Amino acid sequence: MVLVLTVVTIGLYELYWLYITRKELNAKLQGQVKSWPVSILFAPIAVIVLMTVGYAITSKVGTQDSSISDSLYFLVGALAVIALIVIPFVWFYKFTRLVSATSPQASNSLYLIWLLLTIFGVGFIWPMIVQAHLNSASALPPQQNPIATPPVPPTPATQPVPPVAPTTPSSTDTTNTTNT
Repeated sequence: MVLVLTVVTIGLYELYWLYITRKELNAKLQGQVKSWPVSILFAPIAVIVLMTVGYAITSKVGTQDSSISDSLYFLVGALAVIALIVIPFVWFYKFTRLVSATSPQASNSLYLIWLLLTIFGVGFIWPMIVQAHLNSASALPPQQNPIATPPVPPTPATQPVPPVAPTTPSSTDTTNTTNT
């Protein structure tokens, strides 16, 4: 279903799926494995858009020393393009570590699969593979499932009560005596 929705929505569902899945895995692991928010993936794109708009505005105004502003825009643009390449690699590595912590079958091979699928242009298949790993992990019995909730320690109300020593009836107790 992840693959179908990703194709139908032209990739928007994949972003939603990454956001929701990351949020759920972080909640289940209670922050034991750190991962970046999905919005980090958009940071370089936002920088490039803002830079383009800024350059368009400053070029219309006309500055006296345009070589400095051109150099600055080139430097920021180059850093944004590098970030556009590097950030997804780091983000998906951290995300696959999060998935690997919750699914015993998933290992670092998920990251390698993401790399290969992305290089060959079919990276939209990757969420389907990850979802299959997560589904298989949730189907495991609780003792094998790392996502399962830990046992609750006994509270004073549920702790076993120590046995009480039997009491002997006293001679003044007449409720249990029978007349013959």
